[in-house]
Amino acid sequence: MGFDAAQLYARALFPLGHGYPLFCPEPNEALRPEYIESGIRFGDVGIIASDGSFDFHFNICLSADHLINKSCGTPDDFVPVIWNGQIRRNSNFFQRGKPMYSRRAKCREISAEAIVTVPGSPVGVGASIEISFDKESGAALMLPTGANRENMLDLKAFREYAQANAASWYHFVNNTLGRDAENGSIYLVTGVDRSDAWENAVFDSSQSSQSCSLLFESVGISGRMKLSQSSIYQSSVTHRASTTNAQYNQALFIRGFRISLRSGLSVRVLGEVKVATSAK
Repeated sequence: MGFDAAQLYARALFPLGHGYPLFCPEPNEALRPEYIESGIRFGDVGIIASDGSFDFHFNICLSADHLINKSCGTPDDFVPVIWNGQIRRNSNFFQRGKPMYSRRAKCREISAEAIVTVPGSPVGVGASIEISFDKESGAALMLPTGANRENMLDLKAFREYAQANAASWYHFVNNTLGRDAENGSIYLVTGVDRSDAWENAVFDSSQSSQSCSLLFESVGISGRMKLSQSSIYQSSVTHRASTTNAQYNQALFIRGFRISLRSGLSVRVLGEVKVATSAK
């Protein structure tokens, strides 16, 4: 990526309060199709990889012989969590075409008449959106079709289950799966925001002495917002986007518990996933 775009992205968007921002929202295509169909869900146990994706290990809400848990297996003596099954779902939590961006960035709408077309770039057919970073690293996320939100509500059951099983999770992840997970790196997912379309970008100020602007243009009859070619080709910008045929399984933000083992194997469960400035 040229620089640690995934970490910059997470640090930039985490303060917005939606959970941990995944720079790579798409599910691992090597997993079973039963998992890929929905992607990340509450009850998933895994780690956040260095590229900003979620490395799924197993799901505590499903039985050991469930097809989803057949992907990587489960810890010895695994028994699913007992919880009340209550969830909250918001099908249009994020509005379509409304960007999210770093707190210190500035955002403005530009009318179609004011846009100067860059050769080779799509022609805007309506208002465009410009996000500016003034010599400070930042990130932006555009959701052309919006996104939904799901949270499980029985946090007490998940917390107590994690406290009782954290040691076996680390043993399984490190010894059986060979992941070499550091203490505090395992996550238990309690909520997720999903979409079928997204586009993100990270500006790294250390790669440029200039400020940076990202232009999202309204393209085609549908008016779908898309990052301009001139924005993508900036050397200080790293950009990713969903495929045109993506399913509604792209996890933009995840919420949950970060699991740590203290000395003596007592367990500390942290209530929200957090962005670390260095590996822990």
